[in-house]
Amino acid sequence: RAPADAEAPSLNRDSYAVAIEPKVSYPVSWVPISSGFGHRRCEGGPCTTFHAGIDFASAEGAPVKSVAAGVVTFAGYDGNHGNKVIIDHNVNGEAFTTTYSHMQDWSVAVYAGQQIERGTHLGNVGHTGRSYGPHLHFELHVPGIGAVDPAAWFATHDTQPFPG
Repeated sequence: RAPADAEAPSLNRDSYAVAIEPKVSYPVSWVPISSGFGHRRCEGGPCTTFHAGIDFASAEGAPVKSVAAGVVTFAGYDGNHGNKVIIDHNVNGEAFTTTYSHMQDWSVAVYAGQQIERGTHLGNVGHTGRSYGPHLHFELHVPGIGAVDPAAWFATHDTQPFPG
């Protein structure tokens, strides 16, 4: 996991430096993952037995940003996920879809069809829909595979800290 103050890597070429812009960032400033990907047991709570994403234990109102450039395919309310945004991405020829759920009422800042960049403000952490309390539920889907563990996916990609 990269520290919050890490900078984009640079490549020194003789007497000048070239900054390499990261393609993927975390959706929130780094906080612990409060619920991981996969099968889980829920004692009387609103969750299912399979958790298709990870939950970031962010504070209510914390900003949520796009992990990569893409096109917003959904921005609205879903009964289970509350206020959510879904984005289709293609980074270096790799297609994937991300979902950001449980955002605060009236905080969704993008619309379906909008082209966005990495780090675009999507909304703020909340606890709408079926939720125990404030957190960002984040999913990552790969065509032909389905939901994959976002934490493992981030670990295999050049993921940078939350953009400032």
